[in-house]
Amino acid sequence: MILRTTNYKNVYSALHYGFVPVSIDSNPPTEFQGKVFPDLAPDPFLAKGYSNGTISQELFWELYNKKLDRIDNITSLVSTLSNITGSKKICLVSLGKPGKFSHRKLLAEWLAKKGYFNKEMSVYHGASAKKKDVQQDNQVFSAHLF
Repeated sequence: MILRTTNYKNVYSALHYGFVPVSIDSNPPTEFQGKVFPDLAPDPFLAKGYSNGTISQELFWELYNKKLDRIDNITSLVSTLSNITGSKKICLVSLGKPGKFSHRKLLAEWLAKKGYFNKEMSVYHGASAKKKDVQQDNQVFSAHLF
């Protein structure tokens, strides 16, 4: 299993390299036409609190990490992602610029601690995939992890 992360801007680059994009936002942009796995999105109060400044980065990380730690079986999570995508190359997608604070970055760190190396995928030079060149289906999945 190869896991990567990226933002929506780089989805077509991920597709070009054979990765199946899976949104980990509860409400992905309407133009995203891939699979959606909102189980890994932060709880709505957490996302809203962070965006309006009532929750700090530190508190966001602490609470989101507690949510992730409730996942009993990391192998089951990875297997679920593989089953819904039909692929061993998955790119977890969310809002936010690469390298900036986001739940995608926190999830990547958490996955790495659990033994699933994860790397942020940015635009690769030479990738020529465009929206018209790829087809995706927009389906929402839940594994009832919590």
